Amino acid sequence: MILEFRVLGPLEVFAGTKVDIEGRRRQIVLVMLLLEPGRVVTTGRLIEALYGDEPPKTADAQVQICISQLRSWFAKYTDSEVIVTHSAGYLIRIPEDCLDLTRFRRHITRGREAARAQDLEGAVNEFRAGLALWRGEALEGINSRRVQAAATRHNEERFVALQECIDLELRLQRHHELLGELKELVAVHPLREELHMQLALALYRADRQVEALEVLRNVQYTLVEEHGLSPGEELRQLEQAILSQDPSLAAPASEPTKIVPHQLPAAPSNFVGRDEVIREVRDRLVNPGQVHRAAVVMVTGPGGVGKTALAVHAAHKAREEFPDGQLYVHLRDADGHPVPAEQVLERLLRSLGVAPSVLPSGIVELGTMYRSVMANRRVLVVLDDAASARQILPLVPAEPRCALLVTSRRSVIGLHGAHHVDLDVFDENTSLELLSQVIGEARVMTQEAAARRLAEACGHLPLGLGIVAAKLSMRQHWPIDQMVRRLADERRRLDELILGDASVRATISISCQELDPPAARLVLLLGALDEVDFAGWIAGPLLDMDPYVATDILETLVEERLVDIVVRDDQQVRYRLHDLTRTYVRELLAREIPLEEQEEALHRLLRCWLHLAGRAHRQAYGGDYTILHSAVEPWTLPEELVESLIADPIEWFQTELTNLVSGVHQAARLGLHELCWDLAVTSVTLFETRSYRQAWRETHEIAWGAVRRAGDKRGEAVVRYSLSGLELVEQRLAEAQQNLEAARAWFEASGDIHGRGLVLRHLAFIERTKGQYSVAQDWYEQALKDLRGAGDLVGEAHVLRNIAQIHLESGRPEEAEPYLRESLAICVRTGSSRIEAQVRYRLGEAMLTRGRLTEAEESFDAALFTATSMNDSIGEAFALLGIGRVRLAQGDFVGAQPLLGDALMSACLGGSQLCEGQSLLALAELALAGNDPDAAGVRLDRAEAIFTDIEAKAWRARVDELRAKF
Repeated sequence: MILEFRVLGPLEVFAGTKVDIEGRRRQIVLVMLLLEPGRVVTTGRLIEALYGDEPPKTADAQVQICISQLRSWFAKYTDSEVIVTHSAGYLIRIPEDCLDLTRFRRHITRGREAARAQDLEGAVNEFRAGLALWRGEALEGINSRRVQAAATRHNEERFVALQECIDLELRLQRHHELLGELKELVAVHPLREELHMQLALALYRADRQVEALEVLRNVQYTLVEEHGLSPGEELRQLEQAILSQDPSLAAPASEPTKIVPHQLPAAPSNFVGRDEVIREVRDRLVNPGQVHRAAVVMVTGPGGVGKTALAVHAAHKAREEFPDGQLYVHLRDADGHPVPAEQVLERLLRSLGVAPSVLPSGIVELGTMYRSVMANRRVLVVLDDAASARQILPLVPAEPRCALLVTSRRSVIGLHGAHHVDLDVFDENTSLELLSQVIGEARVMTQEAAARRLAEACGHLPLGLGIVAAKLSMRQHWPIDQMVRRLADERRRLDELILGDASVRATISISCQELDPPAARLVLLLGALDEVDFAGWIAGPLLDMDPYVATDILETLVEERLVDIVVRDDQQVRYRLHDLTRTYVRELLAREIPLEEQEEALHRLLRCWLHLAGRAHRQAYGGDYTILHSAVEPWTLPEELVESLIADPIEWFQTELTNLVSGVHQAARLGLHELCWDLAVTSVTLFETRSYRQAWRETHEIAWGAVRRAGDKRGEAVVRYSLSGLELVEQRLAEAQQNLEAARAWFEASGDIHGRGLVLRHLAFIERTKGQYSVAQDWYEQALKDLRGAGDLVGEAHVLRNIAQIHLESGRPEEAEPYLRESLAICVRTGSSRIEAQVRYRLGEAMLTRGRLTEAEESFDAALFTATSMNDSIGEAFALLGIGRVRLAQGDFVGAQPLLGDALMSACLGGSQLCEGQSLLALAELALAGNDPDAAGVRLDRAEAIFTDIEAKAWRARVDELRAKF
């Protein structure tokens, strides 16, 4: 919390509200420190202030007690060290703006500088601002001789400043306005000759000569008769001049005065980060690199990101480079509407000293005068929150030595030669730095996790962070987590982000107010999405229009800084609503768009995602193979757009992973059960390839719930079949078998041979894994018949590969080869790369078993190439295992070691227990070949545990065979 101290009147201290410093001694010690902020006040001077010439023996101790008590008091309100101990005494360390005496002196100094520059108006404004800080006699009521001596000096400072100010106002012909004030002053200060002289001069210029002479004679009488003092020579000369109506007393003729405006708002007190940007902006303003035109810097960013704070901060850094003044205009009115450039020009010209009576009408004439007045000056113009180039261009100075600094929510086209700086929200560290500066570093450090959550809840938006930090600063007793909990409820989050005139809701609303109807509708519909990034095409189905036209509308939201651009690691451009923008538009969504229309828009979008997912699956598999679909009609995009989106189908799936999972959830919430399960099972193309098991499980559990609620028996059968694929990967055979038997019953009852064929191949796999080769062979033969009948070529290739595997595991590699060759031909014909890699791996196994090592290595290499190109970690693990086994068979134990080690690592990362067990088995064989039975035993034990766990009896038997060789 920021403490404020006032000594220009009775002592007052504010910590948000006025607080009391109790005890005479504490007050005196505090005042002595405040009278010399940042300087050491010796202990002796403090003792003298407290006790005068007769201090007690305990004076030193009493001073230390006072200091300790003050420190304890300050600790209630701030984490900063306010009083610092020095070897000679103590000093108080407070910001300049926190002491009214310092502010008073700064105003008076600026006023005198302005007067020297002949900016009389600006000088008077500074003097009056400083004098307004006084609330009476300095330190009134503090009973200390030393303090009152200092107070007397400061009271005299005030009086001198007041005299200077009145002299300036007399030069500005304000004698009529000054009469009342001067009469009050001479009544309070009857012996101040200067005040009587100023009053007499003001009366004379107001054509009240008799009253002016009376004032001078009264003060002379008081001085001589009542106090025995002789009047000053200047007073007598003034009396004589008034009597003779000396022309020199006349008010000075009005003449053009070079006004030097200093209009920058106060520099932000809690400014953090942005150091490089501040330097960049200042350097561009001061050294534009162009000698024939004014420097123009445009700072852009969404509402609340801190554009104004940065611009004002940078302007203060550069102000000394612009001795002829700094102009500042906020370009929006109280309702957030843009102020016309004509009005802004009038305001700027008045600030530069042009009398309102001579201002021309019309923007062209005003612009001409503006350029003329700015000629030969070095002025910095700051325009805050610009709406368009039309509003800015007439305000660009023509004088090359001037500079223009503009803030805007959008990038303004047409400001030729402008240097553009785009601001984003804070990173986490800068967010914590802001919180630390406002609520105290110690408080943030001790509650760091909560502080990070708070920054995240505010979306790292500087405005939101500043508001919650200020609230926490006023509520020292609140833990940070209490504010986090208040922000967690999205329905009232924006209500929490209001403090006085600062409001995140109001800031976002300004951008929304300026949207045309299609753009306004789109941003509201985007609020209906979950917290995801998205591709530009989604604007098409949301608005039910051509996606290219809709994407242009989306780009207007980007220009208005309501939608953020997200550039992914692969350089793909995506879009995203900032969290607080989403919260705001969701507030409007229910009021502005009927629920039925919202659901229709989401339905179109989900159908479009299903359309693209289906196309991606067909491209990956060469057709609609090994999958079952619903009867949902897709919402289609133009063919050329689809082709560009899914040129690499697995990468498209990868990019849309979060959206696909979110889409399954949304379809379930909307009661679109068919769409829900279809989108879930189609996405298995990605889940299976990239081993996204959690997403696989999550989507299918949601889909299962949706179909059960809807009584959709076919959907339930498809989901249970698809879920069994995950269970097989995870070697949860019993659960997989239960789901498969349930799905098989429905498919058989409904006469769905495609569904039954897919289920039978999984049931056959379970039997093969258990070593029940005869049963597995029968299931595979039936599955092959069904899949051929359904025209599922890739399903057929898959079954042929697995039949071959039975022959391999039964020691009949020569019988496996024809099945594998037939399967491979189907994969090549359909372009099903992933299944082709699996078939080539099995073919490599067959060749390896038959001792055809060169052919085996070629097959494994081809499988590895495909798996690597598809980022298929499990496929890569098996291929590496195959090549490692070839090296082992060749007796190249050195070459085999890293390959088998990499296979084991990839298997573990991909979660394939079967490959992990087989890799351990091969590594055990390698250890035996290297005469290391202990290492072989450890690896066999691990492999045995895995094969037992997944019920892989055939492989369990191989462990026993190898162990028998010990």
